[in-house]
Amino acid sequence: MNIINDKRVTLALLLKANALCEDGAHQVSASDVAFVCSFKWKHNPPQHLHEAIKDIFTLKLEDVVKVLMHQAIKHGVDSHLTDYEDLLGGNV
Repeated sequence: MNIINDKRVTLALLLKANALCEDGAHQVSASDVAFVCSFKWKHNPPQHLHEAIKDIFTLKLEDVVKVLMHQAIKHGVDSHLTDYEDLLGGNV
């Protein structure tokens, strides 16, 4: 069973992202929350719908930020300086 594609899980992801936005994290999307959950479920996927919903609603903003920062650092390490030429200005 692919729990991440369940309509009820999608609704929970949207509600959690909305709750985080109301708490001040205006840039957090449902796909960010889904990414964090998939990262968490990589080695220990939920077997039941209620486990997935509980995992989603117990996420804290700190959890989301930590995973997204880790992913950004990993992406940055794998990138070349030329990918950031427009940010750095000039020829890299």
